[in-house]
Amino acid sequence: MPVVIITLLLLSILTAWLLEDKIKQKIVSEINQQVTVPVQVKGAIQLSLIKHFPFGSLTFNDVIIDDRLQRNKKLLNVREISFLCNLYSLFTDKIEFSKILIRNGELNLFKDETGKTNFDILKPGTGNEKSNISIQLKKAEIKDVSFVYSDKLQATDINLKVNDVLLKGNFNDENFELASEIKTHVNRVLVSGEEFVANRNIQSEVSLLVDKAKSKFSFTKGEIAVDENTFSITGFFATLKNGTQLNFKFLNKGKDIQKLFSLFPEKYRSSFAKADGTGEYSIVADVEGVV
Repeated sequence: MPVVIITLLLLSILTAWLLEDKIKQKIVSEINQQVTVPVQVKGAIQLSLIKHFPFGSLTFNDVIIDDRLQRNKKLLNVREISFLCNLYSLFTDKIEFSKILIRNGELNLFKDETGKTNFDILKPGTGNEKSNISIQLKKAEIKDVSFVYSDKLQATDINLKVNDVLLKGNFNDENFELASEIKTHVNRVLVSGEEFVANRNIQSEVSLLVDKAKSKFSFTKGEIAVDENTFSITGFFATLKNGTQLNFKFLNKGKDIQKLFSLFPEKYRSSFAKADGTGEYSIVADVEGVV
């Protein structure tokens, strides 16, 4: 038995070595045919048939995408992007990916005053293009990535640290359930110069029914904890031509309303500085309309 295992390991290492250059060239070339801003891989590209067996893993180190709107800035700058792929597809002309992992780095999204974005980098397609890469994503994970979103048109700035995000679902299906688990730290959220959230830890478990044709996302589970305050969410949101349709209901229950007051922006929180009281409370809020 040990001899068989050692033989399989040696065959795996040899196969990876023989296929590595072929796969590297294919992947980088294919990606850059689909985008208007080149994806740069500054570090090594490593192929392993053992690390996630029976899946093959392809790891890109030091990946950079330049910002197409802001000079000397980056849209993406991460230490690692790894793909898990169908092991058998490595021996064919079409490689199938099922999971992506992004780790250690930063993602900077930007929208200018005219509505142009730095993340709209995919080339327009005719629908007839043939690709050597088949992406059948069922899992996506992000770890230790700083996220910044600056919207000059809506005067919105978001700055947070994504500690761990796990997404599961058959992303290629027209209708599927998307399950997510998120742990993040919000450094700040500014809207029109006013600070709404600052220095908060957020954890969530959210599941959505996704309807791609209608661009509609309906909550089947929504639990969000901001520091020690837990909110339940039901309802849906949908993308429209002129905005986003919202139809939510929020529920928050607790035994210490001071914890809820602590979430208010500073300009409102100071008004409750001397408030005191005991007893359970319940708050229900409805949000409905088009943003």
